[in-house]
Amino acid sequence: FEAVLLAAGLLHWKVGGGKYEVFVLCVLIVGMTGRSFRALLTIAFTIGGILMAAAFAASQLGIIEDLVYDGGRHSFGIVYCTDCAAHILFLMMMYVMLRRDELRIPEYVLLVFAQAIMMMTKAQSDVACGFLLLAGVLVYRLTRRWRRSAVMKFLGRLACLSFFLCTAASFIITLGFNRNDMELRKKMQYSLIRRLEMNQQALKNNPFSLFGIKV
Repeated sequence: FEAVLLAAGLLHWKVGGGKYEVFVLCVLIVGMTGRSFRALLTIAFTIGGILMAAAFAASQLGIIEDLVYDGGRHSFGIVYCTDCAAHILFLMMMYVMLRRDELRIPEYVLLVFAQAIMMMTKAQSDVACGFLLLAGVLVYRLTRRWRRSAVMKFLGRLACLSFFLCTAASFIITLGFNRNDMELRKKMQYSLIRRLEMNQQALKNNPFSLFGIKV
């Protein structure tokens, strides 16, 4: 597996024209093989949390600029609002993974606070995922006694596959979207239409490649 992963990263970089960071990521993944997942997650959360808190505080104290984009989309010391939202979301996910069986009321308040900050970035996808995460935490807590049931195990596996399923669904929907279908356009949200149009344009400008393509 390690050899295949390194080869894929190297091919993406040298053959597909991608960035070298992908190969570096593959090297790091191989280096982490056999290590404690909890320890790695703790290190990642600690470093990420400290840097994110420092950027947020500095942007609010005027040390660095809090870049605000169209519509009042705050970035809180990060280069762009969607990047900020993604950082917050990943930190929330890591925290939940580390503390899922030990969460207390103050920690729930902290998660809600993080979600409120993320909402100020107005990054719709990240905000929606944040709400799904909070809902998932609530369901996890309420269904404690049924976690070992066949239904819950099935839902757990489905959740693990959701990333790949949603990615495949997004790709298929983009391919099948007809921008000239006026009836369909009337039924869809404008922001979703624009995203699908941009996805189609991106696929047109950058055709699918087995080893990736440098954009």
